[in-house]
Amino acid sequence: MYKYYFLYFILVLFWACKQDTTTKNQAKPNASKTVNTQRAKAQMHEISGKTMGTYYLIKYIGQEIPKLKDDVDAVLKEINRAVSTYDPTSIISKFNQHQSTKPFLLDAYKDNRRKYFIDNFKIAQSVYELSSGLYDPTVMPLVNYWGFGYAGRKKIHRIDSAKVRAILPKIGLNKIRLEDTKLTKDLAEIELDFSSVAKGYAVDQVAQLLDARRSSNYYIEIGGECRAKGYKHGKAWTVGISYPDTSARMADIITKVPLWNNSVATSGNYRNYYKTQGVFVGHTINPKTGFPQTNRLLSATVFYPDCATADALTTACMAMGYEKAFVMIDEMPDAECYLVWVNAFGKVQESMTSQIAKIMLDK
Repeated sequence: MYKYYFLYFILVLFWACKQDTTTKNQAKPNASKTVNTQRAKAQMHEISGKTMGTYYLIKYIGQEIPKLKDDVDAVLKEINRAVSTYDPTSIISKFNQHQSTKPFLLDAYKDNRRKYFIDNFKIAQSVYELSSGLYDPTVMPLVNYWGFGYAGRKKIHRIDSAKVRAILPKIGLNKIRLEDTKLTKDLAEIELDFSSVAKGYAVDQVAQLLDARRSSNYYIEIGGECRAKGYKHGKAWTVGISYPDTSARMADIITKVPLWNNSVATSGNYRNYYKTQGVFVGHTINPKTGFPQTNRLLSATVFYPDCATADALTTACMAMGYEKAFVMIDEMPDAECYLVWVNAFGKVQESMTSQIAKIMLDK
């Protein structure tokens, strides 16, 4: 009898030891899997490429998103096919080639390109109204005349004021009407140029792509226009504001600003310019005078929830000048700015709206 009890005791002990060993053996791979999952969630991924005559850069934290670069490139290609004046087959090029006051029909474009084109038009229209017409996407004939447009970079050696005056009647977004999917010109020669909206708009579309993939921490940049969401390893993403000087390198920055769930764009005349007859010719054209805008504002950086609007607002600021630009941005809900300008004594100064000033103090 004792023998059976002893045997029973041995069997129970063996079973208990086996269970304990099995439990321990299972715990180890689970713990390792948890660590690997945590590492994957904290890992930063980066993709980059070329678009719109410049570069794009995307950084995101978390697990790798399959085929993200292919999807990004496809979206950017479609946006170009909608709003690039350098593509003769794009919607905007077809509109510009439509030398008629008869309606230009957007119904012919059934894919996302129609939406992209209409979105850009409406954003440009809103900033046109905000700036009292000093931001105007119909300046393309003037941009071409001054050598900054799709007609090719060509320096003007002798300024022809009569030619500029002859172009002015063809300028004015109020001479184009959008009704559902019909776009009508008052003058057949009017052309559109969304170059001051398109890069920011592309940033927003890439952000939507990342949101759809449930990415909650990312940074997107296309040619200097940026948008950020969430955090970079527990800290805010940061953007550098370029030093607005013609001799400055691309890497030279005047300051860095944290970017939380927001977009930012910068514009200035200190890189894209030339001189002729002793006159500084920058790429910001005043649509009311027809001449390159000259004022004390060196650069305008605008923060706004969507990057397309921020992009357009920076161009508006450069055309408006320091005082008017600051008032416009300061009165806009959700908009902030960082302006670099020259005072009457030639000294470079910085002005910023209240929230940016607070962020700079808290850095």
